[in-house]
Amino acid sequence: MSEKIKSKSLDAVATFIGSILALFFSDKVMTNILAFFSALKLSVKTQEKLSAFIFALFVAIGYVLVLVIFNLLSKIVTYFFRPMIKVSFINEKGRLITSLDITSDEPEYVNIKINSKFNRLQLWIICKLLRAKLVILVNPRMCSIELADGYIATDDVYSMDKSNGTIYCDIFTMYSPSKKYNPIDIELNILRTLKADAEFKIKLDITGCKLSRLIFLEDYCKFKIEEFKIEGTR
Repeated sequence: MSEKIKSKSLDAVATFIGSILALFFSDKVMTNILAFFSALKLSVKTQEKLSAFIFALFVAIGYVLVLVIFNLLSKIVTYFFRPMIKVSFINEKGRLITSLDITSDEPEYVNIKINSKFNRLQLWIICKLLRAKLVILVNPRMCSIELADGYIATDDVYSMDKSNGTIYCDIFTMYSPSKKYNPIDIELNILRTLKADAEFKIKLDITGCKLSRLIFLEDYCKFKIEEFKIEGTR
């Protein structure tokens, strides 16, 4: 629904700006066009119809021109900002899952697969300028999370704060400039601490950056997170 609203809004803006452009250019050339019609000895009614047609053509050209400019600006912004980070959740069998049952007393496994691609400039911004880390959060009153076997919590790559259910992942330094999405797996064990449902929150942490007070920089990356729910109420 939001994508449709966004698309319709863009169409409305493009039509509005295209109409303004049409008014501007038609005002510049319409006098010559009307003089040409008069030279052809066309009737007033025919001239009005042709003038309306030409104005509509100007509106259409203005609409297309505005969309082309918007698309170009969008590509420029995407090159400098908002790299996409895709997040999905995999079970022990390597299958994509949308929920995880943690009603037993044994910890349950989940693989959080991070897929992303960066160009050279984006990597410089996220690693050098923002010094960003990926943060995985869960309500510690509902469940506890730990790195699975083979993952070592160190300040170099992975660090944990069990008091607030947070894992900090310094994974962006593992990426190289690429035009293809590359996956990084973060494997966790989850244990229920309270009979309740929960969910992961995944975002950027830029507290290591001198510009961290600029909150909007936390949205530097665009996240596409697959639906996932931790079920612990049964």
